[in-house]
Amino acid sequence: MNTLITITGSGMVTAVGNDAASSCAAIHCAIDNFRESQFMDNAGEPITTAACELDEPCSGETRLVKMAAAALAECLASNSAIDCKHTPLILCLPERSRQDYPISDDAAFFLAIQEELGLGFSDKSRLLAHGHVSAAVALLNARQMLANNQSVKHVLIASADSLLSTATLQHFEDNDRLLTSEHSDGILPGEAAAAIVVERARGNRGAMLVHGIGFAVEPAPILSGKPTQAQGLTQAIKAALEEAQLPMQEMAYRITDLSGEHYYFREAALALSRTLRVLRDEFDILHPADCVGETGTALGFIILGYQLDLIRTHPPDFPQLIAHFSNDDGRRAAIVLGMN
Repeated sequence: MNTLITITGSGMVTAVGNDAASSCAAIHCAIDNFRESQFMDNAGEPITTAACELDEPCSGETRLVKMAAAALAECLASNSAIDCKHTPLILCLPERSRQDYPISDDAAFFLAIQEELGLGFSDKSRLLAHGHVSAAVALLNARQMLANNQSVKHVLIASADSLLSTATLQHFEDNDRLLTSEHSDGILPGEAAAAIVVERARGNRGAMLVHGIGFAVEPAPILSGKPTQAQGLTQAIKAALEEAQLPMQEMAYRITDLSGEHYYFREAALALSRTLRVLRDEFDILHPADCVGETGTALGFIILGYQLDLIRTHPPDFPQLIAHFSNDDGRRAAIVLGMN
């Protein structure tokens, strides 16, 4: 039997707030901070982006380091019981295959975050690079750490990512995937950092339970040129529900990484039709990227942090819900979450 884990804290730096409270409040009120940038599309018009407003101007890797450290510092400030020396940090990086990979040295990036915080984490820490599905992969890793090491009381998971570079934006525009003055079916690029605290479930109020995690691969990913039938996402959702031993009809709603592209909205709709076997008057779908933009790997942890805030401030009608994530390379993941 899998160890039941909970998410007990979060930290964020997004385009709509430099902490979790302000970011979540803005998302809940559907507030964004989209602005025209210095980047130009192929028609010579400014590209609208979702950039963070940091207290200290900086760019490149230094910017990502400071954003990740700020999100982690917020998590640490909210839980004085965390002993960093004995707490693993799972740092989720952008996919290494991505155009214009923003980090020159992964290990040095990890060390720079520790130096920025002025502390060190457990030698059980690790790096992951799985894009949007990193949220599910990291939770699976955290669950294994907590199950296999009784000395580990907490696991920190963090990510910082940015799509705001000329090469990355050009890649998306060349593939007709960027929202521009000439193309409406595309992403609105952004940047963000987010972190969460994971513990064993012990009845702590205000925590969010992780009931089930599922994975699969889509045989017709977005750049394949083939129409999606949502096979991969359907399989991932079914796997998460099976592990949680819950049916889809008992989920309050879906919270997802949808960020503007028709392909993924169609995929989510098809996956729902293949997993929901009971007629429901409504089955809402939330997509926080509407407010923070497409923020790469960090988006999954914004979703988890936002859902934790919703459970605490606006509990759903049903005690469980499902989150799902899709990578451009076809990897799919789903997580069944619930109130403690």
